Amino acid sequence: MGRRQTIKTSFQNPIHRVFELQKPFTFFHTHVLDQTVMNKATKSGKSLEVDVSIDDNGQIFVGHPLSEYEFDHLPPPSNLPLEEVIAQSKAANLFLVLDCKDVRLLPAVQKVIKGYGAERCAIHSFTDALSFKPWPPKVQAVAKPGWIPGELPLEELLELKLATEAPLILSCHGLTAERVESEKEQIMKRVLDVAKNDVEVVNFYMPKDELMPLDLADELIKQHVLPLIPVDRTPSEACPKIYLGATDIVEQASDLKDF
Repeated sequence: MGRRQTIKTSFQNPIHRVFELQKPFTFFHTHVLDQTVMNKATKSGKSLEVDVSIDDNGQIFVGHPLSEYEFDHLPPPSNLPLEEVIAQSKAANLFLVLDCKDVRLLPAVQKVIKGYGAERCAIHSFTDALSFKPWPPKVQAVAKPGWIPGELPLEELLELKLATEAPLILSCHGLTAERVESEKEQIMKRVLDVAKNDVEVVNFYMPKDELMPLDLADELIKQHVLPLIPVDRTPSEACPKIYLGATDIVEQASDLKDF
């Protein structure tokens, strides 16, 4: 599958416009999606990442897998039901990043995108194709029970992308600054082999005290793949010229009218 050529319409997916406009697009990321946070998102009219999980009974909910809250000895957040999040987001014309935590959710995510519009959606997931095992001790020390089942099969994610035409963001597990430096060539080859399947964005998911090396971000961009940058903890000098950004501060998210 080659690089998709976007067609000019009245509204294009902002991720598809980053290269054309040569400016980054940043979306609002949150782990808590109660009505208070939802109100902030809808008032902004910008964007929202929605974590979508499923329990043992097949019940879909907004949040991380329940095993992660149990592991951290925390109650699950009082997040809104997915249907309510979608309805309020659609009324406010928000751009949605649907973070899919389980392979069983793919049909539901496809249905959401079909109803919402691929021009205002993106798919995000970790994938088994970019799980760099064995994970280094620094990664293993912070790993959560939901990480392994949350690494979805690449082929099924590509089928979802093909069915919806929404851009695909893939995340890597198992990377640290030390490992990226020592295995740079092998890591980049594997990432680019996956991304050549028409993947728009790759996230080097790093420990919170580490950042994706700028030279690797620039190399992805040369190959027409956007890096995902956690902008709240990344100094401006460590950011490439263009990227897909994630921020926990809704005011820092991009305005859709600029794209």
